[in-house]
Amino acid sequence: MIAKTLIGAVIAFAGAHSMSTVAIQAAAPRTAELQLYRVKAIDECGSGITEWGHDRMTLGAVTVRNGKVKTRQFALGKFGHDGSTRNYSRPKTFLMFDIEPGVAQRFQAVMVMAERDASGGFGDYLKELAAHVEKHLAAPARGKEGDPLKVVATSGVELAALGLTPPAAAAIAGTVLAGLKDGLKDDIFESHLEELKIKKDGTVKKAELTPRTLNFKGSSCTYAVTYAWAVK
Repeated sequence: MIAKTLIGAVIAFAGAHSMSTVAIQAAAPRTAELQLYRVKAIDECGSGITEWGHDRMTLGAVTVRNGKVKTRQFALGKFGHDGSTRNYSRPKTFLMFDIEPGVAQRFQAVMVMAERDASGGFGDYLKELAAHVEKHLAAPARGKEGDPLKVVATSGVELAALGLTPPAAAAIAGTVLAGLKDGLKDDIFESHLEELKIKKDGTVKKAELTPRTLNFKGSSCTYAVTYAWAVK
């Protein structure tokens, strides 16, 4: 049997802000981490007799910090049936960013999951995603009213502070998927924009530090990921 692979992608980067907050006790250097607590196969990939073998989970990322774009992947393990669950007794750190003392910051993550087969294509998807994000950040003055990629910033520095909007993140992911679809064997899931805001005074929204679960839906399967931000 050829095992299937389920993969996730994340685009992450920095900016500014917050609401119901908790203070961060200063002791540099400090870091902000996106940690994984649990991954569960709510509905394994495939249907009927095609729902066989294992979905192998990997989490991928395209990160952006101070204009630098990188990609990352992290293996999560095998999932063989509906309800298969992998719990991490100690949360797994997937992404980590240094926090600059006395500076308002925002860390964003556009997550995209996929079911991957032997022929793959997910690595190419990550590279294209990174290239499109770079292009978007380098053109702050473009866009028309009603366009999800419209940017109101007048400079790259201003845009870095504003960050991605959910419509822009979804549009970028969709554009990349459409462009590579014919060459992809992996089933790319819907995207989701996640973020952590830290105020200049070092406070963060309490809810961001609390584990929460997000469902990712593909063409024939659904996986749930429980995660939270942590500040250390």
